[in-house]
Amino acid sequence: MDDGRLVAQFLEKGALTWEDSYLDIVIKRDKFTFDWNEVSLAFKAVGYASEIEREDVGDEFKFSLSNESSKWSEKRKLFFYANDEDFWAAFTNDANSDSYYYITECKATNIPGFASLFSNKVECYVIWRKVLELLVDHVGTRTSMNEFIYFIAGDKSAKKYEVNPVIAFGEFSDGFDEGLQKIAKSLFDHLKVDDAHQLERKSVMRTALADILGEDHTGSPFVWVVSQGAKLFKKYREHYDNYTHRFSVNKLLTEIEEKNLEYTNKINDFITGSQTKAFALPGVLVGIAALVKSAGMAEMALICVGLMMVRSLTKTANDIYFDSFDNLLIQIKKGFEKYKKTEVAEEVKESAEDTQSKIEGLISKAKKRLEYIDKVAYVMLLSGFSFLAYKLYLAPDNTAAKIFFASVWADFVSLSLYVKSMVLSSWQLI
Repeated sequence: MDDGRLVAQFLEKGALTWEDSYLDIVIKRDKFTFDWNEVSLAFKAVGYASEIEREDVGDEFKFSLSNESSKWSEKRKLFFYANDEDFWAAFTNDANSDSYYYITECKATNIPGFASLFSNKVECYVIWRKVLELLVDHVGTRTSMNEFIYFIAGDKSAKKYEVNPVIAFGEFSDGFDEGLQKIAKSLFDHLKVDDAHQLERKSVMRTALADILGEDHTGSPFVWVVSQGAKLFKKYREHYDNYTHRFSVNKLLTEIEEKNLEYTNKINDFITGSQTKAFALPGVLVGIAALVKSAGMAEMALICVGLMMVRSLTKTANDIYFDSFDNLLIQIKKGFEKYKKTEVAEEVKESAEDTQSKIEGLISKAKKRLEYIDKVAYVMLLSGFSFLAYKLYLAPDNTAAKIFFASVWADFVSLSLYVKSMVLSSWQLI
């Protein structure tokens, strides 16, 4: 059996009285069901360094042990108090929850398995004290070594708050209950979670604490905070929800910026490719001008074929870009759809719509530029043919190219006249 539990059971059986610094424990013989050696060892385990005095008094056993510190070892785990006020006077100045206490008047203790209404109130006080201590910037002032000091940033500047956990016994008796203990336990658990948001939770809880301390109140700030425990927890949850919401919003806004950059780079790549081809078109006309000076029949034919190929390849490449832009528009609409759902923050929706509109505007401008390049390629084809026709017209009559085209033109005119005569004959027969 655990040493502390055995000690508590032993004390529970007896009548407890004080004689100076000695605690007398009187137990009826018929209730004494303990192995005395085990009881002695249990007291030694909790730090009692002397022998317990034992005396037989009629049908009772009387045991005496001293409460003087000299009779206990440095590793003392159990402290006795005559009544709850004596206990509180010592405990509130040094709330050491690692040791056991035992109040002989009401037999209240924090030894596991022997909880009482009083010990639960003490536990509630201890947890609240731990929560507020986890939030402090500094502990202790010139006038009070236990004072909790907070410097919490507000809208304009940081403000100093002081909370003294040392409170009067009357304030303790009236200010703590099981419901407040559950709230403190929840706050404590939130602070002790070791994850990436641990510091943020602490900062948010400090802000909620500042809200509570900033309200009008009288008496001990510590008791005021505890009495407003439910409100403190609610404010903490509200602030933390706002923080996580803001974190999510910032993450989504960053994603939108990344998508904006990604799509803009794709559009620039398409435009760069089309511009590279557009830069080659003026060179085609320059090349035609240079070749026509000494071009023969075969060379002029090749020039015509080349002009048509350049026009065809430019048109084909631009058609591919048009298809790519259409596909990109579909991707953009799908990519930004998730940012426009009803549960997404309005700020994210506005950013998504604005970014999508800008990207679609860039695509629209890019398409217009491609259409312009198409027109330039067409004009280049007509200009090339016109230039060839003009150079052919100025060429001497005895050149092979002019003789060939004159022959072709004569044949074309003869064919046209023949077709015209056939059509007229058909109409006369009708």
